[in-house]
Amino acid sequence: MKTQTDYNKDYRKKAGIISKSFTLNKALCDDFKAACDAAGVGQAATISAFMKDFIAKHPVK
Repeated sequence: MKTQTDYNKDYRKKAGIISKSFTLNKALCDDFKAACDAAGVGQAATISAFMKDFIAKHPVK
């Protein structure tokens, strides 16, 4: 029988979702989390939006 973790892994694979790890300043991360909470937005969604905007402004030639 599949566990919920197995179903989550299958979904992430099908949806093309990967996990990324960054080493960042703790104060920056804490401030970012607080700002996202205050704005009522998710951290991953905010980072994804930034990445899409950055890619659009700096296309690979």
